[in-house]
Amino acid sequence: MKLMTNSRFRFVRTNEPYLLPHLTIHCPGILCIYSKSSYLEKSFIKKPVTAGWFSLIQPGKESLLVIWIFLCVILISQMYLALKLKPPKVRPLAALSAIDDGLGRAVELGKPVHYTVGIRSLQNVGTIAALGLLRYVAEKCAKLGARLITTASFTEIIPVIQEIYQTASDISARPQVLKSEDIRFLSSEQYAYAAGVLGILTREHVATNLIFGEHAGSCMILAEGGFIAGCYQVGCPSGNPDALQFTSAMGISMDYFLIGEEYFAVAIAAEGEPESLGTLRGQDVLTVSAMILICIGVALETLGVNWFTKLFGGL
Repeated sequence: MKLMTNSRFRFVRTNEPYLLPHLTIHCPGILCIYSKSSYLEKSFIKKPVTAGWFSLIQPGKESLLVIWIFLCVILISQMYLALKLKPPKVRPLAALSAIDDGLGRAVELGKPVHYTVGIRSLQNVGTIAALGLLRYVAEKCAKLGARLITTASFTEIIPVIQEIYQTASDISARPQVLKSEDIRFLSSEQYAYAAGVLGILTREHVATNLIFGEHAGSCMILAEGGFIAGCYQVGCPSGNPDALQFTSAMGISMDYFLIGEEYFAVAIAAEGEPESLGTLRGQDVLTVSAMILICIGVALETLGVNWFTKLFGGL
């Protein structure tokens, strides 16, 4: 490596590619650093990396690549088997029974059902799961004759909800039950959205409040407001890290509370699509595989054999 300096710049000429914290040079050449400080010379240029395709794999992370390939193979194979063969059966889920109980309560009281899809956009996985579960709720409401009020915080979600309403009405052959005016955009700001939902719960005398999708601190306001309004409540904050600190308060205020992966499992079971059921079975296979690997690692470490731990030490 050869250094050349002038009044403003330090030029580094090298015949090997070097790795920088924010930049990887994949070919030999000249690197210009805006400094004359020896600190930058020591801190920015870390170590040579191998040129070529294999430079994409960080040394010590090969086991992570193998595990990633294993995950993809399991999920894709389970989706293929679910499509070509018989889709896997899902055991009866208590959350779906709780939702059915809430819809039946709304029909008995002659009051509406409120459903929230969260405060995130369509790019959020919690919102996608909430929309899948909304299709199940909309079809049930259309068959039972229960009024369904759905609120959203992003305008891009409104056309999707309208399509779900239309599909549920066509399936049940009761277009007068689900109305487009019951699809309401409130606000893209979470606390303004929560205030709008509280107003709906009070003015419309909602019997059942279903809180799904991803929420932050507003989830506690929705749960407490629904409890004060006397609603039967089922919901989940969708595992958002911002909402974990409010999970206990939200769970106390609800009649049935979904925790962790149960929310996504319920959404997949309610949707009933073979591909989704295949991914659900694939996740179970991966969970069992991880448990087996953990048991093997613990047993080998107890016996003083550490090659298995070193194999996955780069994770």
